[in-house]
Amino acid sequence: MSEPIDFEKAKKQRRKAKSPDGDGPLHEMNERFGLVKVGAENRVVEFTTGADGKPTIAFRTTRAFREEFGNQFIKRGDTDKALGDVWLRWWGRRTFQGITFAPQGAPDGWLNLWRGWSVEPGPGTYTTFRDHLLTNVCDGDEGLYRWVFAWFAQMVQEPEKKPGTALVLRGGMGTGKTIVGEIVGSLFAHHYVLVDQPQHLVGHFNSHMESCLLLQADEGFWAGDKGAEGRLRGLITSGHQLVERKNVDPIRLPNLVRVLITSNHDWVVPAGRDERRFAVLDVADHAKQNVEYFGAIMDEMDNRGGRSALLRDLLAFDLSTVNLRAIPNTAALAEQKAASMPPIHRWWYDRLMDGVPARALDDYGEQWGWGPYAAPIPKAVLFDDYVRHSERMGDRRRSTETQLGLDLRRLVPSLKDRRTKKEEVRKRCWELPTLDECRVHFAEIYGLDNPWPPDDKESEP
Repeated sequence: MSEPIDFEKAKKQRRKAKSPDGDGPLHEMNERFGLVKVGAENRVVEFTTGADGKPTIAFRTTRAFREEFGNQFIKRGDTDKALGDVWLRWWGRRTFQGITFAPQGAPDGWLNLWRGWSVEPGPGTYTTFRDHLLTNVCDGDEGLYRWVFAWFAQMVQEPEKKPGTALVLRGGMGTGKTIVGEIVGSLFAHHYVLVDQPQHLVGHFNSHMESCLLLQADEGFWAGDKGAEGRLRGLITSGHQLVERKNVDPIRLPNLVRVLITSNHDWVVPAGRDERRFAVLDVADHAKQNVEYFGAIMDEMDNRGGRSALLRDLLAFDLSTVNLRAIPNTAALAEQKAASMPPIHRWWYDRLMDGVPARALDDYGEQWGWGPYAAPIPKAVLFDDYVRHSERMGDRRRSTETQLGLDLRRLVPSLKDRRTKKEEVRKRCWELPTLDECRVHFAEIYGLDNPWPPDDKESEP
């Protein structure tokens, strides 16, 4: 197995073979370039430094490479030849079969993008950062803190194994959402990417993910884009990804990306009723805009060995004590599920939260009731209530009354179809179960942990 490429010490990676003194410029080229198969083509890969100061790679065609070095020459026998042409044909040229991202090591002859840790595990303190994770990020919940710490620990202990879950931190400005990813990402700075535009998370050109272990989408938001939803879910769970650069064939690489989303928006992620991918936490504002508090965190990291101690504890954490596949059932997740519901489900959820089946009043000026002792509610009344709700929510594609009935039969336990007659006028009605029965059934469907108002009482018949 080949060792990870060290771009600053590339001489250790080139061939150590005797060659004529005149080959010195070719060895220097080997320190900067290599030839690698990308898709169906050979490309020259350059080991360079990006605008952010991090080592990166750039591709160019062999034609562009020849043009770039067409004005530099090297003596071959009695003739001066273009340096680019000679290097491409040189027996000692640095050559790779392909590109991979393999923290566990890559087969010989492959370009491994894994760079390793930025710090060594060791003594130090990160007391304030731990307090931030427990008190603010997890709102004092020790069980939730252990799950979050385990999520980061699995990343460094088993980087080649994806957990299949993403971490979402939602909170106001200045509460310390972003600093969490920045600090953990600094343990492996070459494999941490911070983005602040949705297209960088789910867009086509994604070369920034080729060697990414932790991708933080800062102030990311979800706008209900179904096409992007599949890309986001694939990024979280798929074992491989197609990495696409402009003017370069896409290449298939191991997908080791963990997604951390930080946002102050209400609707952040598309959380379905059986959601198993998104762990959503609301960051408390106990330390909001507290410059001294967050300054103490950075002082620990920069001057008191905080990063080394954090990496040490992450590597030592017993992963068998936490089930990372079982996401925490938080109130923040329930809100994401509600925001992601289809229109009829969202309307019915709001009715259950309000405690009344419709906002319109009955013929006696009273609220419509629940249970077998309340008058059956006309189907037209419920449909009109749903339509008004859709208009308020801005839903463009409203369902029909027939579809509403079909969905209600799934959402409401023991829903009964009734016909009533008043003043020779027959009406088709629904007889609803009790409010408690409806709420329990709906909560079971969506995996909600009692999201209902605590002091709400059912209307008496």
